This record gives sequence, C-alpha cells and structure tokens, in this order.
Amino acid sequence: MSGSFRKRMLDMRPENKVLVPSILVTLGAFAVACLSSAYVYLIEQAVCRKHFMIYEPMRIGSGGLMDEGICKIPDVQAQVASINGTYTFLAFLPAFLFTGPYRELAKVLGRKLVIFMNICGFAIDSCFFIAVCYFYTFFDIRWIYLAPFLWVIGGGAIIFQSLLYTIISEGIDSKHLSGVLFKLRAAQVLAAFLAMALSSYLLRKDVWLQCFVGIATLFIMMPFTALLHDSIPPTKEKLTDYSPIDAEFEYSESTTLLTTFPAPIIEKTSVLVTVSRSLLENVTHTITLFKSIIHSSPFCRTTMLTYFLLSFATAINGIFTQWSSLMFSWILADVNAVTSLGTFVSFIVLLSLPTISSVIKPRFNNCSSNVDFFIVNASMLAWGTGVLCMALAPMREMLVAAVVVGNFGAGTYDALRGYVTGLLGGKDEIEQFYLGIGIMETVGGMVGTVAWSADFEESVGSLPWVLRVPYGVCAVLMSGTLGCVFALGRVGRRMAKSRVDVEQA
Repeated sequence: MSGSFRKRMLDMRPENKVLVPSILVTLGAFAVACLSSAYVYLIEQAVCRKHFMIYEPMRIGSGGLMDEGICKIPDVQAQVASINGTYTFLAFLPAFLFTGPYRELAKVLGRKLVIFMNICGFAIDSCFFIAVCYFYTFFDIRWIYLAPFLWVIGGGAIIFQSLLYTIISEGIDSKHLSGVLFKLRAAQVLAAFLAMALSSYLLRKDVWLQCFVGIATLFIMMPFTALLHDSIPPTKEKLTDYSPIDAEFEYSESTTLLTTFPAPIIEKTSVLVTVSRSLLENVTHTITLFKSIIHSSPFCRTTMLTYFLLSFATAINGIFTQWSSLMFSWILADVNAVTSLGTFVSFIVLLSLPTISSVIKPRFNNCSSNVDFFIVNASMLAWGTGVLCMALAPMREMLVAAVVVGNFGAGTYDALRGYVTGLLGGKDEIEQFYLGIGIMETVGGMVGTVAWSADFEESVGSLPWVLRVPYGVCAVLMSGTLGCVFALGRVGRRMAKSRVDVEQA
C-alpha cells in the first residue's frame, strides 16, 4: 500500500522541461504581488497629498509621503477607488487586444522570445508607473494610465500565463496534470505570501525599496527564458490569417476554439515585415474568437462562461485592500499582513491537495477527472462561504477568519484547469483552449474591475452596511458560478461517455 502511494506521488513530479516555466511563473507571482501591493499605497499617497496640498499643506511629510491615518476620509478613498479601478481596467487592454497576434508571433519567432519580450514589457510598464509616482512634482498621478499600454510589448499577462502553462501541460500526462498544477500554484502562493509579508514590513519603512525588489525580480526572470523548452520552432512562414467563421459550420463536442483557413501565397518578405503585417491584421482575432465561442460546443461555452464568472468574482480582490482598510480602520501594511495570512493558508491547502487527491482517488473509481471535479466543487463552496462571511463580518477577527475560510478554495482554478484539460484532444487543442480561457478571464476581469470599483466608489461615505453590499453580491455570483460548474460536469460526463463509445466501436 505504501509502495503504491509512493509511486503515485513520484509520478506527479514534473519533468525537467517543466522546471524552468514553473520557476518563471513563480517568480512572476512574486513580482506581481510585490508591485501591486505597492501600487495601491502609492496611488493613495498621491491622492491624499493632492487633497491636503489644497487644504492643509503642513500635513505633507518629508519626501511627499503622508500619514496613512489622515488618508482614510471619503473624498480621498473615492478618488483612490476610481483611479485604481481605471488603471486596473486599462491593464487588461493589451492582453485583450494582442493575445491572438502574439500567439501567432510565437509561431514565427518561438515562444522563448515572446516570453522574454513579455517580461521586458512588464518591466517597462512597472518602471514608468513608479517613475510617475516618484517624480510627483512633475507628473499628475493619472499619468499612470499610460503605463499598461507599454505592456503592448509582449502582449500582456495572458500571453505570459498561456504560453508557460501550455509548455507545462505539454510536458505532463493529463492524468497527473492537476497534481502538478496544485504544486505549481502552491509555489506561486508561497511566493505571493513572501511578497505580501515583505510588503507589510517595507510599507512601514520604505515603499521605494519594495518597488526595487519587484523590478529586480523581473530582471532576474529574463535570463531564464533562454532555458525554456520550446516545442514550436521559429519559422519564417507567413502567419495564419484568421477569417470570419461560417455560421453554418457544425461543431462536434471536441471542436477547437479557433478555426484557421490557409492564407493566400505571398512573396517572401523579412520576418519583421511579416510579423508587423500580421500584428495589424490579427488584432481582430479576439472578435473572431468570441464568434467561435458562441458557435462552439456546449462544453466549450460552459467552460468559458465558468471562467468568465470566476474572473468577474475574483476581480473583487481589487477593492479588498481599500475596503478592509476603510471598514476596519487598518493601515495598508496591516491589510497586507492579513492577505499574507490568507496566502499562507492557500499554500498549505495547495500543497496538501495532491496527497488528498491520491487518497480519495479510489473512491472515484481511480478516475482523475472525477477527483478534479470533486475538488472544484468543494473549493468553490469554501470560497463562496468565505466571501459571504466577509460581507457579514462585524469585527476584525471575524474578517480574518473569513479570509482564512475563503482561501480554502485555493484549488478551484487548477482543479478546473486539470478537469477540462483531461477532456481535450491534442496539444494544439490544449493551446487554443488555454488561449480562449485566458481571453475570457481577461474579459471577466475587465467587467468585474469596473463593476466592483464603481460600486465601492459609490459606497464610500455611506452607511457601513452599504459598504458590505459588494461582497454580498459577490457571494450570490459565486453561487451562480457553482451552478455553471455542475452544468460543466454534466457536459463533461457526456463527452467522456461518447469518447468511450467511439473507442469501443
């Protein structure tokens, strides 16, 4: 029994070619957590400084930094919510517009170079944001709205995630994929925990040092891209042209998201000219993908709707720092400490899930898909319960407990990814499916960011119970998402049964 258990655990170890993308994803999580926690603080400082420069200039401290305690007034917090929400929304646009083109660019230049470009774009974006905040006498804080457009270099966050996760998925058998993804997510959560714990200290000492750590992490990531295993060799062929999808086209249960048509033969040109022309032609690819989703199989539509709703609900994290700070009179460093506790709980949960999966697998007829589906439902239930408890929490201690409960749902995304991947076909289909998931997550994040930020901005200065409404609505939304997961399970069972019938025929 113990030998069999040990064999199952060893089978879930990633291959060597999975190690480098896993390191990049983990370092990326650290950099994002380190920088994003500093961004909210810097925006609040800028708005607060501008407010008191008009009314009480003597309150402005050395270096232009403000005492956080005097910044928790409705006028300041409403502006912070508006600016942070607008910035977050704009940060989604490069990924939304350029995911398709950069996916094709990866086929021309290879994944390594595109991922390297992506990290460079993120670094340039971050440096510009920090420069605007540091040179506050020259720049208004709203100059940060230009920063996300600098991440057009590399295509935004979706390309970084989708290409690296595709490389990882190609190197792992689908039966063991969810176990590897749980461990990878645990590593990311541990990195985020360390970043938030560091932030809770550095925000009290020197926010610019925290920004330096985040930027330095991005530069450390760059050399690792040369070590990536790139299964798609660079080619100088013309990129595929995406044409509108015929409405009469019939899809099967396993139809891919993207339908390609051969491009007309053209004269040979340089890679730069070919890539530039392709980028301009393929910006419309995102619209084509939406058409594909609408006309696709029930499995595809249900999966994309589930990821959209999950991303919409997750976008409420964008207001958590401000919301909890205002509701419970915390400084941002204290909020980051609570967040780091939540990420530590997520780390423990994700680290335990591979073992839990192995233990309960015999109860599900040794079917990995059934185990993944069970974990998705259990995680969603814990996550939704935590959000509801946050909406009802009457005191700080209850909020901390709610954050802990909610983070027991940390396995939702990876279990869902493992479940749907196990129902897909070849590697090409997996890459296309991940691209579709990435775009739906972006759209959900964009819509959710606007909705939650606008709701919070309108709630600032209202009665305390009004401030709790966003999290109450989010809990209801999570219930609807759980319903989508149940529907996805029914469609998945039909697909699995059809596949077995075909194999037996």
